[in-house]
Amino acid sequence: MSLKANSAGALALAAAAGLAFGTLPRLIPTTTPFGAMARMLDSLAPWFLVLTLICALVTMLLGLRRLGGVLAIAALVCGGLLVRDHARLSLPAVPDRPVDLRVLFFNALGENAAWGDRIVSAILEQDPDVVTIAEPEAIYPALKRLREQFDFVSPCTFETCSLLVATRRQPRRFWRLSLNPAWENRYAVAELDTASGKRFFLAASHLMKPWLVGLSEVELARLKSQYDWLPGPVIAVGDFNAAPWSQPMQDLLNRTGMRTLRIPVPTWPAAFGPLGVPIDHVLVHEGARVVNARAFGAGLNSNHRGIVADIALP
Repeated sequence: MSLKANSAGALALAAAAGLAFGTLPRLIPTTTPFGAMARMLDSLAPWFLVLTLICALVTMLLGLRRLGGVLAIAALVCGGLLVRDHARLSLPAVPDRPVDLRVLFFNALGENAAWGDRIVSAILEQDPDVVTIAEPEAIYPALKRLREQFDFVSPCTFETCSLLVATRRQPRRFWRLSLNPAWENRYAVAELDTASGKRFFLAASHLMKPWLVGLSEVELARLKSQYDWLPGPVIAVGDFNAAPWSQPMQDLLNRTGMRTLRIPVPTWPAAFGPLGVPIDHVLVHEGARVVNARAFGAGLNSNHRGIVADIALP
């Protein structure tokens, strides 16, 4: 068999594998024997489908036109279904709406304390109304600067600071909860008013990785219950460790009515920039809308990029 035929066969096999990895994981429940592996893969579905399409097209050029064509069409169909599902549970930005507040979320990476002062400087340059930081141990050395600039900074000591919320205005209410027994107080809620008197809830979370079977499902169920409790406009931010088209996020959005960004902001790994996976999110509910959203934190030594979002409230 010629080198050309061997290459075509190998690429066809790679395309078939990419198609399987890009479609099947989202269909596999977490509690099944293959659930943990499925949760590792389903956030990567678009990348697998793009790989499938490229391999299929090259397979056609190398002579296996019928097989390559079938694989290419399958990749396009599955990609179309993925886009359809994402569009149903997302909202486009509304750049024509007036901005009521600016929200910033950033996973600062706990061992990143040497960069703490630079992280705080970068945050202040964005002039946000609400800041949420996951793994805030990184900014603990510079926490005083945040306290000088914001009316409210959630209680934080180096040993217990697992999720930090800072707001320009004092919240009407603020509380924290533990959604799982492994990491404490990684969910926080603030009831806030804007300067013009519009009231809203800010819910912040840092979820565990979805392939930690036995814990992640319980955590997600508790998060759904917490979101269901919040009335009126809600803005939910956080590190969800899952892309918006993954099974856990699709279930969360379906069950709660929260909506994600139509064009997600790639956040992880930070080194991949715009080619990264969007596992950090800004979700909205009950009339809150994202006016625009952009990546934050490039060059701040975290493994995540953050998100800065301008929000319009009803």
